[in-house]
Amino acid sequence: HFFACNVCRFHFSKMYESCGHDRCRRLSDTMPELILGKEASEREDAGRELAIWLWEVHNSVNVRLMRESAEAEQRKVTHEETLAAVFPPRELCHACWQDDIMTTYDKDEVFAFLKRTYWPRLELSNRQFHSVVR
Repeated sequence: HFFACNVCRFHFSKMYESCGHDRCRRLSDTMPELILGKEASEREDAGRELAIWLWEVHNSVNVRLMRESAEAEQRKVTHEETLAAVFPPRELCHACWQDDIMTTYDKDEVFAFLKRTYWPRLELSNRQFHSVVR
């Protein structure tokens, strides 16, 4: 029940089953079982790959929705609109992008950004954590 929206669930399932974003090579259907038996560095690599894959999926959905909206308005998506649909914007993570048109990314920088943004350090106090997420 991850997706409450039926259309969203359909699109995600279709993308997942067709190995979208190279899922079949990058992620294993048995990943949870495999991760449990691995060394810490191997578990981190698998988690890192999953985070990057989900990030790629998120960005492709944003771009697809932007295109669908433009098509409904009978117009083409501008380059600026496409850039606005991609996360993170250059203003938040300049190092994440290797080109000015934001089509090539640095996997290490993106993962570092995602980790800083969504998984704050464990030593943060609850007060510090709440100030970060607000």
